[in-house]
Amino acid sequence: MKDPWSIVLGAALALIATAAVQRWLIPDTQAKTRQRERWEKDVRELADLLAKHMLPALFELSNATYTAVELDTEIRSSPHPDHKRNQASVKAKFEEHRRLTKDYDSQMGLVEILANRLEHLNSDADGWSELNELRSALVGAWNDFYVRGDRAKGWPSTETVDETELHLSIAIEKMSRWVEGLAKLNKPPKRPAVHRRMWRRVRRLRLADQNA
Repeated sequence: MKDPWSIVLGAALALIATAAVQRWLIPDTQAKTRQRERWEKDVRELADLLAKHMLPALFELSNATYTAVELDTEIRSSPHPDHKRNQASVKAKFEEHRRLTKDYDSQMGLVEILANRLEHLNSDADGWSELNELRSALVGAWNDFYVRGDRAKGWPSTETVDETELHLSIAIEKMSRWVEGLAKLNKPPKRPAVHRRMWRRVRRLRLADQNA
């Protein structure tokens, strides 16, 4: 016959183990599952945004910039522009350019947000450095296009529009290919080995001591 105290102790330990699993292990697993599901949604959204929306929107914005440049050149070169006949049409073209520029800037902001959220999973993985380089090149190309197409700073030449559009489209395509590959793989870059992670922490601590 088993010792009654052994039975009670075993039951108590089982109860404690069950409570611990329900209190910590299950919520942690559920949180990780939700995080992974959000990551998969974000990477697919970013891949679609780059592949399906950014280039068509860029071509539309580039055409609007062309039109605005040509209108501005025509107005400046004409000694007696017919303001009464053209004023509403010209204003509408400039407003369209401004709207498209604002919309594209919003899409670039969304690219930044999604890319940042992707890096929350395995944040110390080496692969994210490549994504950061592609993102920096994309943002730099957009800033170049945006600044040169700013009416307040003077309209660019059509050759400049072509040049900046080309740089931006190349940056979009490069980042699009990288993100699409990540979406097909459907998992984030691997974290470095444990000893490499420890060595990184040591180097960060040393650097902090040197800067202190």
